[in-house]
Amino acid sequence: MTTWIKEAFMYWQQKSQKKDVLQSLRVSAKVVLVSKDGKVLMMRKANGIPDLPGGKVDKNEDLFDGLKREIKEEIGLKAKKFKFITSWIKIKNGARDRLVIVFEARTKAKAKAVDIKLSKEHVWAEFVDRGGFEKIENIPYGYANAVELCFSRYEKRKAKL
Repeated sequence: MTTWIKEAFMYWQQKSQKKDVLQSLRVSAKVVLVSKDGKVLMMRKANGIPDLPGGKVDKNEDLFDGLKREIKEEIGLKAKKFKFITSWIKIKNGARDRLVIVFEARTKAKAKAVDIKLSKEHVWAEFVDRGGFEKIENIPYGYANAVELCFSRYEKRKAKL
């Protein structure tokens, strides 16, 4: 087990022992948006970091209302029927820790037919297949893992047809 995984696990054990600490964590809700043809929407922030649609859920805001609001603000789309994928605590030196929760949502249209209206927060957004995804560098580990899970789910569904 690598050092950072061990440290994160130990940190989680410490946090999980204190329910009040968990309840005070800031929350970010993200979505892996999968098109009808199995492509995933990837984005890039202005600072160059790859990203997924979604963001900070406001205090006292419903998790799904916050996620829907962020998706509308960032890419101009409506989404619903979210399926949980994964979560983790993002530990950032010099900043408050954050609980990141990632969901999957599907579009009814193929990637080319989806009209993305990108906010100023991001400089690039595109639906990519697995090959295109693998070419994107520096994807945060948690996001990469969530996207891989969605590709696997899509491929299993497609194989059943």
